[in-house]
Amino acid sequence: MEGEVGRFTFLTHTVEDAHGACYNTATAFFPDLHGEQWYRTRGFKEIALLQGGVERSYRKTAALINRIRHQPEATPARTLQQASEAEGQRLDQALEQKAAKILETAGFTAAGTPLGATTRYGPRAPYRLAAKTVADAVAEAVAGGGADPSWQDDIAANPVPYEDPARTAQVTIDDVGVKQQKEQRTEKDAGDRAGAGGKDTATHYVHNTIIHVQQEEATYTLNGQGTTATLPRLIAWLWFNDLLRYNLVFSVHLI
Repeated sequence: MEGEVGRFTFLTHTVEDAHGACYNTATAFFPDLHGEQWYRTRGFKEIALLQGGVERSYRKTAALINRIRHQPEATPARTLQQASEAEGQRLDQALEQKAAKILETAGFTAAGTPLGATTRYGPRAPYRLAAKTVADAVAEAVAGGGADPSWQDDIAANPVPYEDPARTAQVTIDDVGVKQQKEQRTEKDAGDRAGAGGKDTATHYVHNTIIHVQQEEATYTLNGQGTTATLPRLIAWLWFNDLLRYNLVFSVHLI
C-alpha cells in the first residue's frame, strides 16, 4: 500500500471450500492489481498528484515524497508518472461518461447536435442592460473621477447594446500546442541538436483545447484533446448549469 506515511504491506486471507477459494479479503475490498502495482491511499494521491505532480516535476515530487516518508527510492519518478497518467485517464473517462449522459438527457447527440427543435435552447431575446442602467453607471464613474465626462455622450451614442453580465456567460476557446518531451534522450538526439545549431529538428507537439467559461465571478476550465472532442463537453456543462438560456459570448483562437 502506498500511503502518505510510507509504503507498507499487510496480510490478506483466503477462505476455501471443496471447490477452491470462495472468499479473499483482498479482492473482496480492492480491485485486482497486475504486476508490481500498489494500492494508493487518498492521502498519498493528494500529496503526490494534487500537491505534487500538478505543481512540480515528477522527479522533484518523487524525491520529496520519499524524503518525507524516510524511504529512499521507494517511489521512483517513473512510477509516479505512470500513476499520474493512469489517474488522469480514469478522470477523463469519468468526464466523458458524465458528459455523454447529460447530452442524452438534454436531447443532444453524442457530438453535441440538438435532436429535433432547438427553440428551447437559448434566450428568446438577448439579455441587455437598460439604457438608464448604463447611463447611471457612467454618471457614477464620472462623479467618482474614474471616467472622462466626454465618455457619457460617446456611450449614449454607442449603437451596440451592452449585455447584462448577470445573464451572460463568456466562453473562451484556445487551442494550445506544447512541445512533447521525449522520455529518454539518445546520442542521436544530441547529434541532431548539435547539427542544427542546438535546435531539435525532430520536435513534436501535443495539441490540447482549453475552454474557459466565466459567468460573473464564477469560472470553470475544460481541457481536452482537440476542439471536436471538447465542444460536446462544453455543451453538456452549459446545459447542466442552465447556461444555455443565457447570452453566450465566444472568443475563439484556433491553431
